[in-house]
Amino acid sequence: MYPVLFELGFIKIYSDGLMMAIGVIVGGMILYNLAKHSGLNARLTVDLIIYSVLAGLLGARLMYVVFNAGQFSNWKEFLFIWNGGLVSFGGIITGFLTAWYFLKKQNESWLKWFDLGFLSLLIGWAIGRVGCFLSGDILGKILEKKIIWWDTWPVTLIESSVCLILFFIFLFLFKKQIFKPGKIFGFGLIAYAATRFIIDFTRLNDNQEIWLNMSQFGDILLIFVALVFLIKAKQEV
Repeated sequence: MYPVLFELGFIKIYSDGLMMAIGVIVGGMILYNLAKHSGLNARLTVDLIIYSVLAGLLGARLMYVVFNAGQFSNWKEFLFIWNGGLVSFGGIITGFLTAWYFLKKQNESWLKWFDLGFLSLLIGWAIGRVGCFLSGDILGKILEKKIIWWDTWPVTLIESSVCLILFFIFLFLFKKQIFKPGKIFGFGLIAYAATRFIIDFTRLNDNQEIWLNMSQFGDILLIFVALVFLIKAKQEV
């Protein structure tokens, strides 16, 4: 694995941080272009991304700290995000909640923005998961038979591939205008969480006494959130 890609003097360039940054940039470019072609106020894209990403990082870190408080020797270590420790479903929820608040304040169609935001999230997540693979952040279960050069399940690469597939599927559905505003986000989030729930069976579970791992409980939570969102979206339209 390559947690540190290269060093510039005393500055270390971490693979997960770099790929996450690239994912945000690429996802942001896609969001801007989709918003522009959808007749939305594309100038809000930068502010929307900044608020959502910062809130997402905070939510993902807080969720990790809550579930792993015992591994920190003092409260200052809570801030050492560069040492790893983010829970994705916490970041997704807080990121989109922040986006909802921002868009409501701007009197924007938050349902349309959420559809676009989900598409940009998928492509950004696909890139970011490559960074997780390079850093060895998420370990997979040992394979009975080696696949190519892997002797463990490449969990993050599988998830990255799934995100790319879902991106193109839902982008196609979006362009065909099959769904009403908000449905791409709702059904897309269910599809993502459901497929990741299956993928997470290949993930190494630290607590073997529990059949499901923490990530899978998060997947279930995301599906519940998506269902609540679809009900809310139906009332908004």
